[in-house]
Amino acid sequence: MPVFSKVRHTIAAATAFSGIPVNVHDGTSQITWAVTLTGNGANSYDVEFTLDDLNDPEVSANWYDSVSAQTASNVGNITVPVRGIRLNCVTVSGSSDATFRVLQSGT
Repeated sequence: MPVFSKVRHTIAAATAFSGIPVNVHDGTSQITWAVTLTGNGANSYDVEFTLDDLNDPEVSANWYDSVSAQTASNVGNITVPVRGIRLNCVTVSGSSDATFRVLQSGT
């Protein structure tokens, strides 16, 4: 089943968005992500993925960079199975809005 998620936050300090679970069992799927930054801030962010189960309360997810140190709006994809994806705003200067969109294609 395809997954679509859109998360928007006003960012005033470095923060990681909550992880978005994706369907690890669909090995043919691709995850497309998009980050849109608006406002007058100077920011850098990472798009991160995990192999850990985000639905298991006993697990503390380990996150790995898909892309890092991005400073402008961007689009990318992940073509291998993962269990979750998130946006991590690493540095924030000024006031900005960050919108993170995730679409997982598949059956």
